[in-house]
Amino acid sequence: MRLTVATETRSIAVCRNGRDRTTATARCQSFTLRLAQYMLRASLSTIVAMHRNLIPLVVLAAALSTCAIEPEQLNSERIRERFGKYGIEVISSQSGMRRSILFSVEGQVRTCRTYALVRFSRQPDAIVRAEHEQVVAGHSIGEIFKASGWEIRKESLYVGEVGLDSPQHPVAALMRLQSAQHVAVHVYRLSLRKNGQTIEYATITELHHPAYLALSELRNLYPVDMHVALTPDEVDDITALVLDGA
Repeated sequence: MRLTVATETRSIAVCRNGRDRTTATARCQSFTLRLAQYMLRASLSTIVAMHRNLIPLVVLAAALSTCAIEPEQLNSERIRERFGKYGIEVISSQSGMRRSILFSVEGQVRTCRTYALVRFSRQPDAIVRAEHEQVVAGHSIGEIFKASGWEIRKESLYVGEVGLDSPQHPVAALMRLQSAQHVAVHVYRLSLRKNGQTIEYATITELHHPAYLALSELRNLYPVDMHVALTPDEVDDITALVLDGA
């Protein structure tokens, strides 16, 4: 286990230093899961031995510190990192709900990389009212709250895929897909945390362009806790809401 921890720490650091934060995040999540599994399997004597041995604990602390240093990467940051230029456009906005696209730009061509349906939890708390007004006006949720010092947390409720049965479907057209394809879907509860206060802000459903986030990568980035996972009927209702209203 000691060698594995040290190796993972170096790998994560190399990815971070190279600005490959997606790979670093995936490695962190994979390592944390395997560490938890190891501790569950370990006998009491093994755990006691680890506590008596300073070196493995130091290495372990370094690895966990490496995973915790960098906050979760925003969609907007990832798109800008991968495609160079990024923008957001609000397609529609009504009471309690917003549809928007996050797009990359090449020359004069815009390509939707993420189609998002945001359902706000309730009337915003007074402490975030100013930021909420900017979000409603068309700004990125993540960028606005991050700039105001809020920690952004995503509790994944579902990761899967949905079929766009025609390139003429509005979402497929925005993504400039040339044929019917399946795209990755991520449903999560977004909360904000600062100074010990946590606010449940919205439930967000995102459809991702296949060239941006494939299902396998999305699952590595956002594991779903089965205790909060959506039921199949809830998934059907949400995807229908997204696709039928696009």
